[in-house]
Amino acid sequence: MLFVMGITAFVLIRNSQKQNAYHTGNILQAEIANDTVKGTLWEPMEWPVTNPDYSGNPFDIISVVTFLHKNSGKIIRTEMFYDGDDTWKFRFTPVKTGIWEFSSNSETLGLNGVKGTIKVTENPDSTAYGFLTHIGNKYALQTGEDSYKGFLLNIYMNKTKPEYSFREGNEADFTGYAREAKNNGCTAIYTQVVANSWFKFPTLSYDEHNSKNPDPETFRAIEKMLHAARKEKVHLHIWAWGDESRKQTPIGVGEGINGQEDRRLMRYIAARLGPLPGWSMGYGFDLHEWVANKGPDKVRTWAGFLSSHFGWQHLLSARGQNLLLPNGINSYDGFGRNNVELFTTPYGPQNFAEVFEDMKSDTNHVQLYEERHTYNRQDDPSYGTNGEWNLDMNKTRRLMWWETMSGGMGGWFGFYETWSPAYGGHPYPAPEQLRTHRKFWTEKSRFLIDFFPDTNFTSGYGLRTEDFRNIVVYQENTDSIKINLLGMTGQQKAIAVDTKKEYQEIDAGSINPSVYVWHAPYKSDWAIAIGSFDNPYYHKQDSSISTNDIELYSFTAEYSDEIVILKWVTKKELNVSGFEILKKKKRTGTWDATGIIQAEGFSLTDKEYSFFDDTKAGDSLLYYALKVIYNNNGSKIIDSLKITVNGSGSYEGVPQNYVLLQNFPNPFNAGTVIKFGLPRKTKVRLTVFNNLGEKIAILVDDVLNEGFHSFNFLPGNTSSGVYYYLLEAEYFVTAKKMIILK
Repeated sequence: MLFVMGITAFVLIRNSQKQNAYHTGNILQAEIANDTVKGTLWEPMEWPVTNPDYSGNPFDIISVVTFLHKNSGKIIRTEMFYDGDDTWKFRFTPVKTGIWEFSSNSETLGLNGVKGTIKVTENPDSTAYGFLTHIGNKYALQTGEDSYKGFLLNIYMNKTKPEYSFREGNEADFTGYAREAKNNGCTAIYTQVVANSWFKFPTLSYDEHNSKNPDPETFRAIEKMLHAARKEKVHLHIWAWGDESRKQTPIGVGEGINGQEDRRLMRYIAARLGPLPGWSMGYGFDLHEWVANKGPDKVRTWAGFLSSHFGWQHLLSARGQNLLLPNGINSYDGFGRNNVELFTTPYGPQNFAEVFEDMKSDTNHVQLYEERHTYNRQDDPSYGTNGEWNLDMNKTRRLMWWETMSGGMGGWFGFYETWSPAYGGHPYPAPEQLRTHRKFWTEKSRFLIDFFPDTNFTSGYGLRTEDFRNIVVYQENTDSIKINLLGMTGQQKAIAVDTKKEYQEIDAGSINPSVYVWHAPYKSDWAIAIGSFDNPYYHKQDSSISTNDIELYSFTAEYSDEIVILKWVTKKELNVSGFEILKKKKRTGTWDATGIIQAEGFSLTDKEYSFFDDTKAGDSLLYYALKVIYNNNGSKIIDSLKITVNGSGSYEGVPQNYVLLQNFPNPFNAGTVIKFGLPRKTKVRLTVFNNLGEKIAILVDDVLNEGFHSFNFLPGNTSSGVYYYLLEAEYFVTAKKMIILK
């Protein structure tokens, strides 16, 4: 099936040799010379690969596709995903123009060695944009290879129309939903909770199904909604789960939260939706009742695992929780609940000052009031609101302006179902007031990443750039606004807008550096924009993640029988894909790649790793370096060491003492190899235990000859987690830790 998310090329790979491209639009079919496919900046591409000869659960078969940008060296990695009918697919959205090369790596022969080349050109649509990210605590859209544009995340929800649900609607419905969101001043639409539809379309409760695999049908429905939203230049915010009282959580599926089935789903989300721009994801609602009350580690593990599998990072949130991730949204609970980390005052925020304080609390992460500030919300006492959270038209409009003037707080607006206790009415009686906000900021590109809030230079609320070249002030219930513009250089033009009416600019003339007072024609809530907003773009060079994304505790080496065992411990990992071990034999020599170890990906606790290297006879001094590889792009050496080696024994020879080596690979998914050495013929027992000390498998229970021996451990249905393997031989007893990641 042709994927319709704005694709410029749909490529079919047959036996990894020949490629045909089917272009959307006029459906022109053309042979691609030299296996090169044409692509366009920001437009997703998709490749299907037929693989009929496989065994086991197809959703557990891993094939990693690496895309390399030839000019910059930027690397993006993504996984293939199973889409039924013996077909796997992988997707790619170009973020740089020029030549990209890709290749796949898999233990499954039919998915290994898929290669190709893409030639990416500029997008002819001047309004096209890429992924939603952030710069500091401001939402930002990628508009070029190194340029960004400020974005205001105002999510729109209309649950009075069932056809706006991905479960019931079609693409025409979703297009209407996106247009309605814009008509009500918003920049994003909401999916409704996916819940157990992740596993079986269109279920909500885990009692409605017994599936343990992702359901591709659900993803096709979400992709239709994403496609419709993106055509309308509207963002999509996905809520993954609901509440436990209605069993709309992963708790009842297999191993539950972050269990094997949940992680399988997260890998699928990262592989299938991850390469597509235009969406963010929240963990769900009422988290304080079913997951936050278990501690923040549950949602942080979810966000960390999902992020570690993203090739293209997406913003993630969990209401009331601080995810401690670079791509995490600080998401606020709205009922004053103090059993979560992030919350407003009861039924808040109460005023601009509260929003301003929340925004100032963290300048490194974007923020969102993810409690739903819907129209005239009327929850009854059993819902904990007592009908006090009554956002009429006036309060709704002002909240939207407070959030922007505070520096870009995200918000949530709209309507509940008519049967809901929270329903307060529909539609907004004056949607033109909200449209004015959208046109003033979004359509006129006036929200700048360089803006910072400053209430000291005006009688109202102010945003300005450091050099006073661009200024916006807002004041309520007034007929005049005072602005200190002495810091401004030269004359600037100004316009004013009545925020209570349909958008219409009033020419405020040209203003000189001065203490300026603008007199309105009547009393209202007014906004004034000063300066030219013709170039709203912020330029930032693409670079590796900062060194703060990993904290290395130690990096050591041991030598035994011509085997160098490298060990390292990390204290913190954020968005880390893996580690590459480099080696050279002379101090002035060049580094050669020796091997790669997969990382935990996201961790705020100690993580231990090891790698063994077979040295050659005659090597007396070796240098090793540890390079960290990040998920999105870039890598760097974080430590190095040298080790003196000696001895002339062979790796396949007889060691002088018993030795147990670290398994490789580690962590692992499909299988790993455990090696050990025996100085003489002896009875050996090699056993695998779980973290509780329970016996999982006996790999060896026999008499073996002297020398080195290797045994495979295939985890099968064993769940993800930490395990230990114990070697017993004569008086020698020792164990090592290994990690299964699925």
